[in-house]
Amino acid sequence: MYQTIMDAMQALAEAGSIFGLVNPQKGESEFQLALGGKLQEMTESDGWTWRYGGDKEEPFETAALPNEKRIKVDIVGRHPDKGMVAIELKYVKASTRRGGAPNDPPAFPYDIAKDCLRLDLLRAGHCKPVGKPVPLPIPENLQTYAIAMTDWPNYWQGSKPNWEKNRHGGGKGKTFIDTYMELIPEVIVLEAEPTGYPRAPVSKKRVWIDVRNNMYVASVTYDRRGEVWKSFETGSGQFVDGAAVFKDTSGHPAWSWTYVMVHDIQSNRMSILSHVHQVTGGWTTTFKMDGDVINKFLTAQAMQRLGSA
Repeated sequence: MYQTIMDAMQALAEAGSIFGLVNPQKGESEFQLALGGKLQEMTESDGWTWRYGGDKEEPFETAALPNEKRIKVDIVGRHPDKGMVAIELKYVKASTRRGGAPNDPPAFPYDIAKDCLRLDLLRAGHCKPVGKPVPLPIPENLQTYAIAMTDWPNYWQGSKPNWEKNRHGGGKGKTFIDTYMELIPEVIVLEAEPTGYPRAPVSKKRVWIDVRNNMYVASVTYDRRGEVWKSFETGSGQFVDGAAVFKDTSGHPAWSWTYVMVHDIQSNRMSILSHVHQVTGGWTTTFKMDGDVINKFLTAQAMQRLGSA
């Protein structure tokens, strides 16, 4: 079901779905209805049934909480043989005030923790369906997911001149790009070592990849002595920053890399790449290139020509 949920969210993204544009307070309920409907559409032929949205949220009785006797789960899917799926959602739009921060920034992680608690109660067997004598499925047939989404912080700053991000740190206050992080639930860690190159300056590279979407997250290289040499960090996201939206060729908000920071830890030098709107020579960002892109940009001669512009 994990992949089905990811495919459903991908379908919503490809459709250009942005929730809460008219009323940010309704963003989460709009997301709930859209995701629940998409899951129902994708799985009902396989025998799944779903409850989601408003008074259709499924309630469960619990004796584990001192102040609540019932909890409700945002999206619940059931299958006669494959068990049950419970999904809790948190969707918070950025505010037009407070520099873009939500009206109550600390509430976002706190509400996510409460969503996770509901799911933990289900998995621990401390809940039972209201009005149903049938117990919850065995843990092997009970899947739980917490999905938290917000467009704050903005990874792409399209409202700023030339899309350039603010910086901080270092002697001139420009060493690091202002950015924000998220905790990734599971990563793949790969290590690579050179073979057949005894004079290679790098002895090993360690790479982290997000299991959810196969995205490169970061990497570290080690020198010939086995000591940490350079760290590579990238940022990416949807090109939406409030009213500023940059679209791809399909007419939907574009999604791409936004920056790269390469920190030479041994010399304490920082190299930064930024995905800006325009660079020297008059070249502007586009997601539609016509003509011979290889010979125009990617051959040695092309790069020498562009580098001297």
